[in-house]
Amino acid sequence: MNQSERRRFLIDALLKEQQKFSAFSGNSDADIPADKDGQKTLLRSLMNIRMPHEADTEFIKVQDEYLRQANEEKGIVTLDDIDEVSEDIYVWKGDITRLKAGAIVNAANSGMTGCYQPCHNCIDNCIHTYAGVQLRYECAKIMRKQGYEEPTGQAKITQAYNLPCDYVIHTVGPIVQGRLSGRHKKQLESCYRSCLEIADKNNVGSIAFCCISTGVFMFPNDKAAEIAVKTVKSYKQETGSRIKVIFNVFKDEDEEIYMKLLKMPKRKITFESFLCGMPAKDYVYQDEDYDTQIKKAAKLLNEAEYVLIGEGAGLSAAAGAKYGGRFFEEHFSEFQEKYGKGRYMQDMYSAGFYPYPDEESYWGYWSKQAMLGGIELDVTPLHRTLLDGLADKKIFVLSTNADAQFVKAGLPEEKIFCTQGDYFHIQCRKGCHNKTYNAVKMFKQMDQARRDCKVPSYMVPKCPVCGGAMDMNLRKDNYFVQDEEWYKAEQRFSDFLMEAADKKLVLLELGVGFNTPMIIKYPFRNFTKLNKSANYICINLDEEPVPADISERSLMITGDISTVLQDVLKKE
Repeated sequence: MNQSERRRFLIDALLKEQQKFSAFSGNSDADIPADKDGQKTLLRSLMNIRMPHEADTEFIKVQDEYLRQANEEKGIVTLDDIDEVSEDIYVWKGDITRLKAGAIVNAANSGMTGCYQPCHNCIDNCIHTYAGVQLRYECAKIMRKQGYEEPTGQAKITQAYNLPCDYVIHTVGPIVQGRLSGRHKKQLESCYRSCLEIADKNNVGSIAFCCISTGVFMFPNDKAAEIAVKTVKSYKQETGSRIKVIFNVFKDEDEEIYMKLLKMPKRKITFESFLCGMPAKDYVYQDEDYDTQIKKAAKLLNEAEYVLIGEGAGLSAAAGAKYGGRFFEEHFSEFQEKYGKGRYMQDMYSAGFYPYPDEESYWGYWSKQAMLGGIELDVTPLHRTLLDGLADKKIFVLSTNADAQFVKAGLPEEKIFCTQGDYFHIQCRKGCHNKTYNAVKMFKQMDQARRDCKVPSYMVPKCPVCGGAMDMNLRKDNYFVQDEEWYKAEQRFSDFLMEAADKKLVLLELGVGFNTPMIIKYPFRNFTKLNKSANYICINLDEEPVPADISERSLMITGDISTVLQDVLKKE
């Protein structure tokens, strides 16, 4: 089964189960969403409301396969990915269900069997969802044996099932209704100490704490963090425990509180932490006229010491690159004739996902796209104009493009981080080793030898390590190879941000759409929010609002990027 088939199997099984154990009438096939996101929401809802009882073997097998792949797709985070801020103590902002720790701590309710509210965003709901139905069943057995509700400040340990951690430790934190009391503080301290004790008792090497009792339990965030840090430090000192502790936070404010408490002078900025930017809650449209925006943008760039350029496909398109329409019909007509003009053969993006019948056909297409989209493409005048206009600034480019136009325009390679790969390298299709191979010469030979949309069999590349198929080094699945050069570029990106963070910095977003907003758009906005000396400029063809909390330090300029950039640079 693939993920879509597994998801539908689980939905059908849970609907039938609801009919068996309750008066629930169930959904008809017509009521089950056809789209992936809708089905995911329905599946999570059904798992959330499921009562704790044993599931059959086939259901568990399919569910485990589904959840493990879903968890892998979210990205697993280990201790090696997190900076140590104090001896054996770490702070990490993100989804706790991604952490591969010895144990993660669940802020449970006194019933201890999880949150039953469909798709509720509490940590209890998230942990039970991604662990699987076995977790609720194990918790129910523990509670039946105990015979009474879980008291505040104690802890229970269970298996983690499909989560990347080894165990889940459940604790019920105090609920603050009205004034914060000494009793509330003692109870919260007991939560942390009980979790640490049960972790050490079970030889757990590392534990990730969520922000227990904050949020809907209304414990003040700063006081809760003070108790957490004090309790962990005193416990480790009193017992000599070597357990590694991760304070897991979800909000920027909580991260700042913990960093201050742990006396971390300056947080290291990694690509991982940079990508933690989330969509804002409130947005506003800017109503200033074009000329006013151009003058403001020119002033911001003129005063900036550092400029981080976020480059999306819209910049290359504005510079003259073509991907579909008449261009595709002219240059890929033989492919349209062979494979039809269906939904794939419309442009170079869609055609890359066509299910080509064999390797000869696959490389017949990709060699042509690599030539036209990268190797032969030269639409650099706009890029050169931008580089010339920013010649007195310290600049860096974060790019999701694969066409290397900034490098062709003269930007040194050490000043660009192409996160998604490029048209010039290939890799093992299964990512069996972390190395990429320059394929420019091969693509040129394939381009000459291509007949009937295919390359000769002897030209089909094979992995030099496993002997399997090779693929483009483009981030289009979970096998994308991040080689040594990728990590060097990531480090240079991190160094640039660390240097520029408290300086006059402009984050200049050019042509970034909503295909991959989590790489440039959301992180740029979040970084601007966290760094008061930073300003954000977005230039795009389509109008969009800006986050309300950074609107005073943001400019959203709608128009042709080439025209806007030239107008801005003239004014500078």
